[in-house]
Formats: sequence, structure tokens, C-alpha cells
Amino acid sequence: MKTMDNFLFHIARHIYEKHPDDLGDCCIIFPNRRAGLFFSHYLSEITDKPIWSPAFLTINELMQEFSDLMIADNLILIFELYKVFRDKKKTPENFDEFYYWGEMLLNDFDDIDKHLVNSHDLFQNLAALKDIQDQFAYLSESQLEAIENFWGSFKKDQYSDHQEDFIRLWNVLFDIYKLFNRNLEQKKIAYEGMVYRQVVKKIRENANPALACKTYIFIGFNALNPCEEILFEYLKKENKAEFFWDYDEHYFGNQYHEAGFFIRKNLKKYPSFPGNFSFNHLTRTDKNIEIISVPSYVGQTKLINQVLQKIHNPDDIKYFNTAVVLADEHLLMPVLHSIPEEITEINVTMGYPVRNTPVFSLVKKIIELQQYIKTGSGGNFLFYYKPVLSILNHQYIVSRDISEIETMRNSIVSQNKIYLSQKELWTHELLKLIFRKIKSPEEMSAYLMEILYYLFDKNETEETNGVNPLSLHKEYIFHIYTSINRLKEILKEKDVKISLETYFKLLNKIVENIKIPFTGEPLVGLQVMGILETRVLDFENLIILSMNEGVLPKTNPPHSFIPYNLRKGFGLPTIEHQDSIYAYYFYRLIQRAKNVYLLYNSSPDNLRSGEMSRFLTQLKLDPGINVTEKDVSFEIKITPGKQIRIRKSSKIKEILNTYHTRSSHPRYLSPSAINTWLDCSLRFYFRYIAGLEEPGEVLEEVDHIVFGNLLHKTINHLYQQFGDQIIQSKNLMDLRKESNLVEKAIKQAFEEEFNRGYPFELTGRNIITREIIKKYINQILEVDSKYAPFSIISLEKFYGHNITTQIYGTPTEIYLGGRIDRIDCKDNIFRIIDYKTGRASYSFAGVESLFQQGDKNRNNAVFQTFVYSLLFVHNNPGKIVSPGLYITSEIFKNNFDFGINLSLSSPRKKIKVEDFSTVKDDFIISLKALLAEIYHPDTEFRQVEDIEICKTCPYAKICHRE
Repeated sequence: MKTMDNFLFHIARHIYEKHPDDLGDCCIIFPNRRAGLFFSHYLSEITDKPIWSPAFLTINELMQEFSDLMIADNLILIFELYKVFRDKKKTPENFDEFYYWGEMLLNDFDDIDKHLVNSHDLFQNLAALKDIQDQFAYLSESQLEAIENFWGSFKKDQYSDHQEDFIRLWNVLFDIYKLFNRNLEQKKIAYEGMVYRQVVKKIRENANPALACKTYIFIGFNALNPCEEILFEYLKKENKAEFFWDYDEHYFGNQYHEAGFFIRKNLKKYPSFPGNFSFNHLTRTDKNIEIISVPSYVGQTKLINQVLQKIHNPDDIKYFNTAVVLADEHLLMPVLHSIPEEITEINVTMGYPVRNTPVFSLVKKIIELQQYIKTGSGGNFLFYYKPVLSILNHQYIVSRDISEIETMRNSIVSQNKIYLSQKELWTHELLKLIFRKIKSPEEMSAYLMEILYYLFDKNETEETNGVNPLSLHKEYIFHIYTSINRLKEILKEKDVKISLETYFKLLNKIVENIKIPFTGEPLVGLQVMGILETRVLDFENLIILSMNEGVLPKTNPPHSFIPYNLRKGFGLPTIEHQDSIYAYYFYRLIQRAKNVYLLYNSSPDNLRSGEMSRFLTQLKLDPGINVTEKDVSFEIKITPGKQIRIRKSSKIKEILNTYHTRSSHPRYLSPSAINTWLDCSLRFYFRYIAGLEEPGEVLEEVDHIVFGNLLHKTINHLYQQFGDQIIQSKNLMDLRKESNLVEKAIKQAFEEEFNRGYPFELTGRNIITREIIKKYINQILEVDSKYAPFSIISLEKFYGHNITTQIYGTPTEIYLGGRIDRIDCKDNIFRIIDYKTGRASYSFAGVESLFQQGDKNRNNAVFQTFVYSLLFVHNNPGKIVSPGLYITSEIFKNNFDFGINLSLSSPRKKIKVEDFSTVKDDFIISLKALLAEIYHPDTEFRQVEDIEICKTCPYAKICHRE
């Protein structure tokens, strides 16, 4: 085992040599628990004979031993604080409103007690005090100045609204603090600071705490609060204490260096026991410190492999002399995925946060489900589709391979169901557990626990059968289950009414600090840890990630109700205090390391500045420390994309042949399908050959496609009532005046489009959409009344016909078909009407322009209408057909004309296509040529060249054109 210049190893040897016979009577206090593990290991290396181990404690645990109060759960404390607040404040604030800053106030009380602040003085309205200096003579001049600066802004009898609110609450905070502490003391519970203050009170009143150990040895501390100082002083006076401080002369000897701010004070008050150990390592010439700039947050983790290879010596990793330290612990999983496979022994100190587990994500989705349940007209509960789909798509549900769930997912999307009834959802026992209405937060815990128990229990059953898809998550389920049970017991005990939203906040608060430890030997292998876990520990090789300003040190102070100047004035911790602490953590960590690699993200984004930490800037500017800088850039190779081409295989030909009339199960080739081919033959392949459905989604608000559907459906509902009778102008004007009939037709259209027959409630922007549709409908009625009289021949009726074309010299019949929006008749002229709610044009440059492949300016609306006209003519030979468009953006024009126009360039004029027969022959020739091309064995499906066409394509991601 390589001990290098290891502080903890040398201290262990020193203590063993000083206490060879009474080591078991010693109590060793560390800043964290992990240091005790390493210390025990070093003791075992120092001696090979059996010894009584000393006791290992943290400072918090030591204070707890000296107190007769029990530190309570934070949630219990906030409930207790709320009761006092409600009584003293005399306001109707509920717990939901109180919770956020109740936490803040609890933290402030903790600071007040740990720093022995006179709470009565702090919570005075000092704006009314004439002479602050007389009242607070015990404070320093700088403290008094800070207090006066704050209260000086409060002009007597001229408070602003915000100042009034502040003072109103400030005036009762002392009473709240006093009563809160009294209530807790009666129950023998406390927050941490209250325990600290009680221990100090015992010492000051000579009711000294019972000392269970012969010697108390404090190792590796830095910032001490006044309570800890008084305890140290007491034990020192009783000759029961020894102190060992971990530092480097480089920052200790520089009175301006923030890393040594607390250590300099501590060593004066509590001198360290002498030992033959050097404290001068930071400026050693053989130290390698590299600052590495990486233009990516996660990209930092990709450098770990390269840095580990530089270390070379595998023993450094095997014997825990190498550590990867995360200033930002969110990088944990990317780091673990980036460690080379040959490093098989890894010890992760942080644990995996339960809040990031799949089971907790399911719990969040279930709680969200409850927040969006509404009651239908018949008293039935209706479940909002978004959380329903989110739950049905969750891995815990999907992994159970329940066929009913897959069917349900598909039907929600295909039938556009916004709300679903229990009857629809109760297709499986698990779904019956989930899709229930929970009436109160009190029921929520039992509800969630029942679901989790089911998942855990079924997991056990599956394991006995040798199939165990959820085995890795059983521990996750257990931890969440126990957390929910804990919250249930607290809510029951405190009897406080809360909302579902607050319930989730409380559960989240409980869960956020729970971490599931990774399996592994803590004293073997590569160490992966956070900054706080590194205290007192030394490593020969260090890789520290996220050395960015705002991450290390953090630039945002803890939330506090006590303003900055008052915190400073009364000696409470401020942001400067926090900076000094983290400066010490950083410099102490690197001081004995041989190789230090400091990585930071140089790429700014919305949340991160891209600026290196000020600690790195200090290192660079320090003449006594050698630092090298490196910039890492990731080479981006842009390979010209090749056009995607797909040849016709026998299987593809077989699918295409299903559109032949000789096929046993013929399908029809629609105008939309042919338009798709003309836009991009590859999209045609994806949709009509490969059968890749264009991604569906539930629409609760109207997009342009749905808007068109609603308009179509509304017109159909209005015109169906006329049957085959002649529609007069008066009929349409009367219909226009009966707004309730139009609104009824629109509502029916919404129900068909969104809820497939279920009652649909218009809300939000859909109300605006209804009014817009109503406006368009009224204008269509206006336009039609001017054209009347006419009769409706068909609405949304299917027409089909066989087109014969030559493929390799062989006559082949292709079945074309489609639904025509509307056909009406007047004076033996049959109008083929296609409604267009999007962008469209009445003009085309000639029949050949309609068949220009990959041309974004091609008029696909005219093409589609001509195909419809052709289908009708073939089914009704000898009829005069007039193709036309109702483009909603054009129907309000005074000279509106539905007709399609052929635009000639020379001479420049437009010719209206009043009779489809004038273009029919040319259109048929071009259409047959196109069909022959589509069916030709050598024709490939090709990606369109003009990427503008790809912007609205649902398959753009497949083609890398998104």
C-alpha cells in the first residue's frame, strides 16, 4: 500500500504511538463518516496485533451524545413550526403557502442557534431605535455598520409596502422562535442548531455533559461555529482534547488567502499536537497540475479515459490512490459510463439518488394523473390523456407485456381521446389499481403503496419463474415505499390539511436526500466521490470535474429570510463564509496530490457560464504553483450526406402490385399518395410500402390539419339535411341566421374529431377556433347562397376507377380512388369542390407542371382536384365537370371565384378551366406516364433534393433532414 505523504496515515500512526494502551478509550471525531473507514484501514497497516478500536463520530453525532434532545425529521419540524406560525401570525395561510419559506425559516433558526445569536436583538424592529450602538455594544464596529446600513433604509412612518410586510412579520419572529423552541423542548425533540445550543448551555451553566471517552481527538476540521468552538474550549480545558489540523503552509501563511481563513484562527486557539509531518506540499516542483478546458458539459467525462491512461500504474487505481471528484454530482452517471472497462474495481461514495430512479418517475406520473382528473356529466371520473399515456408508456408498465395496454395506447392516439373513463382503462388488475380517483392527500399514501406493493410482489413472483425484468429495481421500490409510508405516518400524526401538490413536494423532500449505495469495497479501486466526501482524504492522482465558476464555488447564497446585512451584522454565515469553506476544500484536496487534472466546461449555455472557477484563476496567477493549461476540442467530421436510394426488391414489387385490380386484395392509390410520390418518392416508400405510419399524437388543440377536418365535418353536417333537394339561396341565408344550428354542427364536429363520440367541452383556444370556423362557415354559406340554386350530389363520397398503363409493354390496370369533399350540380354542370384551409393557389402553369417531381412550387391542390375530376368523369361519362377549390383565405374576397386557372406566360393571361374535358386528355397521358414510372422495376425510391420539402415531413429524422 502506497501511503505517499498521507495526512490521515501519519495521524493514525501518531495516535497509535501516543495511545498504545488506551486507544479503545479514545473517541475520534471527523468532519465526515468516510474518513473513519480510511483511518481504521491505516491503523490495521500500522500494527498487525489485535487492538481495541477507538470510537468514530462526526461532530453532529458528538453533540447529539451530549444532549438529551433527539434531532427530529425536518418535515416534522416544519409541521411544528407551522402550528406556531399560524397561532402567532394570526393569518389564514395554509400549509401549502407556508411550506417553502417554512424551510427557509427553519434553516435560519438553525444558523441562529449554531452561531449563538441573541434572537431577541436580531428580531427587533431597529428602524424605531434611536441609538443602535448603545443597544449592541457587544458587536464589532463592522457588524454595527452592517446593521445600520440595513435599517437605515427604513424611514420612520414612511415604510414602503414591502417594508411594511417585512416589519409585520419581523415583529413576530422572536415570539415564533421562542414558542417553537419551547414546544420542541417539551417533546424532547430538536433541530440540529437547538441541540448545539443546549450543549453550550450545559457547559456555561456547569451542568457539564457526561464524557464517555478518555480523550476526544478532532481531526481535519476547518470552519467552526461558535458552539463547536465552546465545546472544543471546554474539552481542551478539561485536558480531554487533541486537535489535528490539515493544511498547507502556502495558504496558511498568507493572511489574504481565503483557503486559510479559518485554519489560521483555529491553530491559534487550539494548537495541534506536534508530529513529524510536513505541511509544505502545494508548491513542490514535482507536482503536475493541468487545467483542461473542455467545450462540453458531459464531454468532460469523455476525457477520463485518456487521463487514466496517463497515470499508467495500475496499482494507483487498485489501491485507492486515484479519485474522480465531481464538483457537480449530476455528472455521476455519465462518469460511470466513461470509465474504461479494464478498470473493474470502482468505489462510488455518493450513492444513486432515489429521485432519479424509474420507480420515482412512475410515482410522479401517478400523482400528476390525480391532479388532472375531472368529473364527467354522469358523475364518472375522466382521466386526462397526457398522464395516462405517460403511465402506459412507462418502462414498469411496458415491461409487463400486457396486450390490453398496447391496444389502449393505440386507440387513445388513433381516436384522439382527450379524456378516458375508468371503464375504458380498467382492462387489467394493475390498471385498476392506478386509475382511481383519490379524494384527499390522506388517501394518497395508501394508494401509492398499494401500487408499489403490487409491482414488488409481482416482481418476486416472476423471479421464481426464472424471468425477472424488474429485479434491478426492487431496492428502488422498497426505498420509495418506505419513504411514502414515513410521510403517511407524519401526516397522520400532525393532522395538517395539505393539497396534492404539497403532498408531492413533501414526498420529493423526503426522497431527495435518499441515496442507494453502490455495491463495492470502499477501500479498493478507483474512487468516485463528491467534494464533501474528500475531506481529510489524500489521493496521489486527482481528476476533478466541473471546475466552473458557479459550481465550485457556488455563487448563490443559501435562501434566508434574514437579509444579508443583518446576517453579516450578527455574525451569521454569508456568501463570503461559504467561499472560504470551499476554497479550503479545494486547496486541501490538491495539496498532497502528485497529479491533478482540473477539467471545466468552457461552453456557456442557459444554465452555465462557461467560465473557469476563480480557484483555477488563482492557481494560474500564483507564482509559487506550476500549472499547465490545455484546450480540448472535439473534432467534428462532416461527411457529405449521400442521397438515400432504395431499389425495388421482390417484396416491394409485391406490395406495389396490391394496387393492381388483378390483385386478390386490391388497394386504391389515392391522389394524396401520388402527390406524396411527386414530392418525395422516399416518403412514398416509408408511408405506402414500408407501412411506417406517420407519427400520431393526441390533439387537444387545433393544428392546420385538424382545422381542415373540423371545417369539412361542419359543412357536411349542415348540408346533409338537404338531401338531394334543390338548395335555394333563402335556405342558406336562413341557415346562416340560425347561429345555434351552425354552433351545434361545429360542436358535433369537435366531438367527432377529438372525443370520437364522447361529450367534448370547448375550453381555451378551442373556443377561439370555434369562432373562426363559424366565421368561415358563414362566409361559405354566403358564397353558396350567391351561387344557388344547386343540389348536393355527394359529400365525402368515395370514387374509384381503373387506369390502364403500359409497364414493360404490358397493359396494367392500377386502381385509383379517393374521397371527394363535395360534388354539387347546377344547370347540368357538376362542380368538384375541394376545401383548402392551408396555403393553396388556383393557378397552374400547365398540365406538365403538375407532374414536376421534387418541385416545391408544384400545385398539388390542383393536381388532387384534377384526379378527383377524372374519377368522377370515368364513373359518370358525358357529364360536364367543373373542378374548383374553396380556399378559406380567398373566400372573403368580393370577386371570389372557385375556378382553377391555367396561367399562360405568352401571351400573359389566365384561362379558367370551366370544363375538365379541356385538360383531361393531357392529364391522363401524364398520369399514365407517372404510374408507369412508379411501377417500373428499375425506378428507385429517392430522397428529394430540395430540403425545403422536408420541413413538414414526419420522416425527416430518419433521413437526417430534421
